[in-house]
Amino acid sequence: MEIYTSMLDNIDEGIILIDERLSVRFWNRYMTNITDLSEEDVEGKYIYEVLPKFKEKIFLRTFRTMIKENRKHFFSAALHKNFVHDKNYGDQYLRQNLKLSTISIDEKNYILMEIIDVTGEYIRVEGYKDYIKKFRDIERSLNKSELRYKVLFENIIKGFLYTKIIKDVNGDIKDFYVLDVNKAFLNFFKIEKEDILHKELFTELEYPVFKKGLIDEIKKHAFEGAT
Repeated sequence: MEIYTSMLDNIDEGIILIDERLSVRFWNRYMTNITDLSEEDVEGKYIYEVLPKFKEKIFLRTFRTMIKENRKHFFSAALHKNFVHDKNYGDQYLRQNLKLSTISIDEKNYILMEIIDVTGEYIRVEGYKDYIKKFRDIERSLNKSELRYKVLFENIIKGFLYTKIIKDVNGDIKDFYVLDVNKAFLNFFKIEKEDILHKELFTELEYPVFKKGLIDEIKKHAFEGAT
């Protein structure tokens, strides 16, 4: 008997045994550590006197059904949060699962209650949720900002060409790779967006508007850092 008691006392979860009257018959050391109530303090008392949470109808109904029938039942932290006040945590963060099993000893039915602390896991999950929420908020903010500038770019009256500079081996400007272009530019030169987008301005395009004077002017502005 002592070896089993010792094993139950060293399990890292609360173990309670209640009889058909719902009186406490076993209370392990883990339960003492989180409640400051010893086994002597609670033995023979109704479970709902020791732990008021179990006065709720859902638990009383479950206990009485399990005493009559050999069943198992599980109450999750996701729905019930916690069942036993733990002096080491505030109830705001405390999360516990409750596992119930009917066991038979000397032809009498008892209910084995296992209180399983999942607070650490809950805090980690909530931390991940918070991180993901912050990331999504930043992402949404950036997307909105990008969208605003995109709309301005598309609808501004002046023609704009957004390009990437291509240089030759000597570091001189060789060409411009078109990254984006607005409506005003396309309308002015009477060209379609797909005809100019993602192409090299002077190498791949042969529009007569791109004369040497324009090329020299663009290069000049690029070197001077103008826009």
